[in-house]
Amino acid sequence: MKRKTAEKIFSPHTVLEKTIADDILFMHAMSGCDTASALFNYVKLKFVQTLKNNNDLIKVIEIFKNPDMTPEAVVDVANRFLVALYGYPITT
Repeated sequence: MKRKTAEKIFSPHTVLEKTIADDILFMHAMSGCDTASALFNYVKLKFVQTLKNNNDLIKVIEIFKNPDMTPEAVVDVANRFLVALYGYPITT
């Protein structure tokens, strides 16, 4: 006999650290919609770990969230994140 378990729905702010919850849209934009990134075949956890392990990225990502930034500035943020994702140091 299978047990029925209650479905739990969590808010990002209750399940994730504040840093990750605040940057969840950036993480989604970089990692894609699926559970594994189509671009890099990395699981989403790799993207989260990259952000958690690079405090300098938190400041850089603020640019991504600013609607007044130029497309070039947003691309630069994405490039810096990708560099960190592959384990190289970023410059601020």
